[in-house]
Amino acid sequence: MVDFQIGDIVRAAVDDPEQFFMCNQRYTVADVNGVGPDARLTLGFGPGAFTAPAHRFDLVHRLTPISEAGWETPTPRSAQIGGDHYARHEIQPWDALKCWLDGMEPFAAYMTGNAIKYLARWHNKGGVEDLKKARHYIDALIAELDHQP
Repeated sequence: MVDFQIGDIVRAAVDDPEQFFMCNQRYTVADVNGVGPDARLTLGFGPGAFTAPAHRFDLVHRLTPISEAGWETPTPRSAQIGGDHYARHEIQPWDALKCWLDGMEPFAAYMTGNAIKYLARWHNKGGVEDLKKARHYIDALIAELDHQP
């Protein structure tokens, strides 16, 4: 069993609909209450924060101390600004996009990348609105390609 720390990124190891978390979703530890098998984690911040038994989570990432006075600055890969709708996945969308869009004409790559971004996150963030945004980018790309010589 891991002794979790504030700031750890954890992943739900099991589904627990009564606690409102699902397997593989990722959360930031805001507080730890207790130790060992009875420990409870406060996950997330603000009105959406909740507590859950620590034994239902696996450690994904921990900041590394650089000295007794501070912590290393999170890298773009270890931290996400504005939620966890990308960080909760095993494969980061930017890794897939880097591979898929390599060699594509820049404007087409931009439009395709934005469509994929919205398709990758719709079920964890924007819902139907994100699907409409993806469709908007796809429709615009099709219109652009239809008018090329």
